[in-house]
Amino acid sequence: MTNGTTRDLYEALRAILNRTDRPGRMVVVHSSFAGLMPPEDFSPQAVCRAFSKLVDEGWTFAFPAFTFSFCDGKAFHALESPSETGVLADWVLSNLSGAVRSRHPVYSFVAVGDESGKVASCPATTAFGDDSPFAAFERENALLVSLGGGCECFTQCHRYEELGQVPYRHYKKFTGVVDYADGNGRQAITKSVFVRDWRLNPQSGWHTLFQAIRARGGLTELPLWRGRTHAVQVGDVKKLALAMLNGDKLCFLENAEQVREKLAPNNGSKPLRIALLGHANLQLLYNALEKGILALAPELAFELNSVGFGQFDRELQTLESEIACFVPAITIFIDRVEDIIGHDFRYMNDEAAALAKVERHARLVANWADRNGGWIIVSSFAALDAQGDHEAAARVDRFNGALLDGLRNIRNIIWMDSASLAASNKDRAVDPRLAFMGGFPFSRSFSENLARCLAGYILAIAGKSARVLALDLDDTLWGGALGDDGIEGLSLGGDYPGNVYRDFQVCLKGFAARGISLVVLSRNDEGTALSAMERLGDMAIRPADLVGRRINRDPKWMNIRDLSDELNMSLGSFLFIDDNPVEREEMRLRLPEVKVLDLPDDPAEWVGVLMTSPYLRQLPMTAEDAGRNESYRVRTAVESSRAGMSTEEFHKSLRTRVTLSALSEANASRCEQLCRKTNQFNASGNRHTAKDLFRLRDAGADVLVARLTDKFADYGNIGLIILESGTGAAYVMDTFLLSCRILGRGVEIPLLWWTAHLVADRGGRRLFVKYVATDRNAPVRNALINAGFRWDPKSNMMVADVGNTPAVPEWLPIEIGNEDSPGSVRDDPARPGISGGGDEIAGRIRAIIRELFPVIENVDAAGLGRNPGWDSLSHFSVVLRVEEEFGLHFNADELAETASYRQIVDLCSDKMKRIGYTSE
Repeated sequence: MTNGTTRDLYEALRAILNRTDRPGRMVVVHSSFAGLMPPEDFSPQAVCRAFSKLVDEGWTFAFPAFTFSFCDGKAFHALESPSETGVLADWVLSNLSGAVRSRHPVYSFVAVGDESGKVASCPATTAFGDDSPFAAFERENALLVSLGGGCECFTQCHRYEELGQVPYRHYKKFTGVVDYADGNGRQAITKSVFVRDWRLNPQSGWHTLFQAIRARGGLTELPLWRGRTHAVQVGDVKKLALAMLNGDKLCFLENAEQVREKLAPNNGSKPLRIALLGHANLQLLYNALEKGILALAPELAFELNSVGFGQFDRELQTLESEIACFVPAITIFIDRVEDIIGHDFRYMNDEAAALAKVERHARLVANWADRNGGWIIVSSFAALDAQGDHEAAARVDRFNGALLDGLRNIRNIIWMDSASLAASNKDRAVDPRLAFMGGFPFSRSFSENLARCLAGYILAIAGKSARVLALDLDDTLWGGALGDDGIEGLSLGGDYPGNVYRDFQVCLKGFAARGISLVVLSRNDEGTALSAMERLGDMAIRPADLVGRRINRDPKWMNIRDLSDELNMSLGSFLFIDDNPVEREEMRLRLPEVKVLDLPDDPAEWVGVLMTSPYLRQLPMTAEDAGRNESYRVRTAVESSRAGMSTEEFHKSLRTRVTLSALSEANASRCEQLCRKTNQFNASGNRHTAKDLFRLRDAGADVLVARLTDKFADYGNIGLIILESGTGAAYVMDTFLLSCRILGRGVEIPLLWWTAHLVADRGGRRLFVKYVATDRNAPVRNALINAGFRWDPKSNMMVADVGNTPAVPEWLPIEIGNEDSPGSVRDDPARPGISGGGDEIAGRIRAIIRELFPVIENVDAAGLGRNPGWDSLSHFSVVLRVEEEFGLHFNADELAETASYRQIVDLCSDKMKRIGYTSE
């Protein structure tokens, strides 16, 4: 020994070994030399000489050489990748003859000594599994030694978390390129690691475990230089760790209670399962997507899975493959044309052969969609690294056409335009270095761009996207401050900068046309602000386009909270849009559930930010989406008509009807949307897909879709009931949900009574309802209790004896209909008959118009805008009287089509034929 460092370290290690009950001859060394504050002659060579002496005495040492950067796409090389958990492993590998490194690209060890092969040969299917170095340490009853650090650094503890299957960790796959320096060169592999679930934010604290080991005399602690060393045998750690975990799976967490609260079943649903599939190495995209979902919707429970590099075909074609058994609700297919055809697609002469490969790929995807169901997201092809090559772009268009043809029959499919995303990417979409070295199809920045887009679609599918845009006025919808500049001084339309604000409004109104509601939050005088919205000629958003507003001097976070109550929408449904960063920050602090759009300083960039916001990604529209804004405006009319009436009189006056239709291809998408988005009035929380619903129907369940109409509007399909036969005379309601838009309309309890009567008619005696309590679905619990249901601890469901069920109130007809005629009421004796056919219809409508507009001379030519006094309000009065006269109901689209007497007559006649009324 040549210096004090070597001598001191050797003697300290010998003392540790002598003080410990003789374990196996294997020692695992964790080090933090900064904590030891070594002497001046400290050097890598001096340290290695101490270990070399001990190796000569028959000891085998293992040193952590973990490389977490592999998880972020960095290649792993057994000899060249430096340890990211301390330098001791690198020193030993470089300086000691016979040192070897194990093969796991994240959790590797450098081992030296007679038994080093037992470490280096471990395949480590999972990082901490039975074929990992951690299991080898266990079999050898190795000694765990910490130089300068505490016992918290002993990674061995993660093995017992995996053996105990703690709920705050889960398996995650990492795909990347490795070179084991064994002569086989670079290869792509996929490895599984039992990682922390960051959504739960578990904070490990092993001190409880090691305090217990110390109390039993199993922990050795000795001084070294100006720090300390610690040692414990793996056998003692295993025995006590598993015993403690058997009593409490969260016993090793500092924040156990917070994690326990997050883990409690609070939404009655399983995590949303997402599969990311492709032929290339998608690890960069996988990591970016996981981080993106967590950032945008931290409350969303999800599981993300992928296939190994090069395993695409096998996983999709094998019925019992890992990804098939995963049963994802969302499957994402990300492939470049190069991945399907080859990198020479730009130059190949046999385009027919290339198209055949695309068609085969489409068949694989279509077969998967048919077999697995759920949502399918497909990225279109793009010539990402062939800029300016017109022929390559044209060829890619033809390949996209073949892909589209092969997938056109998939029900729930979303197409992601990779070409437009690439065009908006700040850097090149393809990084040749990553492509050639690691098989990564996209650059890091483009992977993040793709992930942001995909996360937006996932939020939409999960019902977490924005449903209401809360808009500021000053310097947001127009340029300038109304209070300072007056109406005449505002910038809107015309030349710059007014045209920027006009364009932003048009973009916002486009989202309103797709079912996203608009509200205004502004610190202004309400009358002045509304006047400006009406008078400004280039204003695209008028007061009539809003479903709510708060124009006052109150804090905006208080106003948005009030609007949430008024519209019966959760705070998480709102996206706050305000040019003022101070207002945005206050909203985040006061109401963290509210989504906030960060606007750049330059308003010219706002449209781009709005159009690419993941909070505003939308799925294919349903009829209910298109009519959503109208339904909120109708809500106001309904509430205003309540004044001065008893509850029963009010409900009668609305002429509310509920029609129950069987599940069909026409309403399946809306049913899936209801399952996905409904939280407040959702008894079980089941998130059934369309495929699930058809499977339940085919198995014999009643899958009934509820449609609501009244004298004001047709609200579309607003509810879902799934009724299954149970055992004996028991029936089970798997799903009972209603859209929040119609809560308070009095239909909740009557629908439960109607279902109970249906069960009684079929000979049943009890109706069970699956109910899982959440922090948001108290309304459905209250409705169940008020309808006569009670909690049954034996079944963990609500139950009622159907023989005592009250009658459905007369003011709410609940009828069986069909999707083709959702408003049909076929045997209603109160409905007036039509004895004179079309002529009588025309005559009765003519009489209504003459009564309301006696000055009109030629009724046949009468219409909106054609006659003095016949404005939109009076036109609405005509239509309401016609509805009342014939017992009909016109939806918003039909109202828009009836601008004249003749159009009203034609629509009336056509509607009465469709619902089964003909002339007598």
